Amino acid sequence: MEEKATIWESLAGKAETYVRTNIEIARLKATDKVSDVVSVLALRLVFVFLALLIILMLNFGLALYLSECVGASYAGFFIVALFYLVLVALVYAFRKPWVKQPIKDAVISNLLDNDETEA
Repeated sequence: MEEKATIWESLAGKAETYVRTNIEIARLKATDKVSDVVSVLALRLVFVFLALLIILMLNFGLALYLSECVGASYAGFFIVALFYLVLVALVYAFRKPWVKQPIKDAVISNLLDNDETEA
């Protein structure tokens, strides 16, 4: 009878070890996924920041050029500002299909480990 008890204790110990190992594996996989998503988003933020700096410099150059063409030192800046006002209105009007949905799709794709949106 004592031999059966030790077999059951051994089996229970192995089952406990198995469950703990599976929990640890799941935790590590989740940590890997989260770190992957955060690193992809951080990289994209760096690229967006650098692109915005380039666009800012190009806008100053365009505004100064348009000011020279029009003849008023402020007119080029108003033209560029008007262009961006129209652009903001368009983005606001189409924010769900142009902004919200692609971001959701990218995050979900990264979480599910699809390589479509890797950058």
